[in-house]
Amino acid sequence: MTRDELKELVSYDSETGVFKRLKQTSPRIKVGQSAGWKDAYGYLNICLRGKKWKAHRLAWLYVYGEFPKKEIDHINGIKNDNRICNLRDVDRLTNELNKGIQSNNTSGYKGVSFQKQSGKWEAYVCSQRKKKSLGVFTTAELAAQARAAHGIKEKNT
Repeated sequence: MTRDELKELVSYDSETGVFKRLKQTSPRIKVGQSAGWKDAYGYLNICLRGKKWKAHRLAWLYVYGEFPKKEIDHINGIKNDNRICNLRDVDRLTNELNKGIQSNNTSGYKGVSFQKQSGKWEAYVCSQRKKKSLGVFTTAELAAQARAAHGIKEKNT
């Protein structure tokens, strides 16, 4: 897919992050209709010429004329907010550091988990798929402070 091919099929509003169809490529598709659907992970996908594309990657192509070199990070953490001001081309580590806490997190802090054996909270960091413990603490708050002391500042959303 090139920028020119993309611009033949859809328009993109960089202020809203919305793609709209420019051509009717099947009976289900109407000109002017918003393009795409949200997948199970919360990302917007768009089918063009029989191939599924992530809308954030298409937004980058539309604006900059090339696909991102690395990964696209949604700065505000909202996976379907594809305004160009909310997207940045970053390496995997930077993208991972910008992730919110997981839905099964019980501590309320990223990188803090409860250790049943000791009855304490462990602070840890992950780098290149390896977990490094920063110690165990009596409260989740103290464990989070230990992470912050190591220069790891992440949002709790």
